[in-house]
Amino acid sequence: MADMAVSFAIDKLLPLLTEEVNLLKGVHKEFAD
Repeated sequence: MADMAVSFAIDKLLPLLTEEVNLLKGVHKEFAD
């Protein structure tokens, strides 16, 4: 049961995390220019 909750949380959080990282990279690039 816990395994299901963990994998569900990862499925939900991973896309959010990658989106955050991409946003931060984009912001960093803008500042670099």
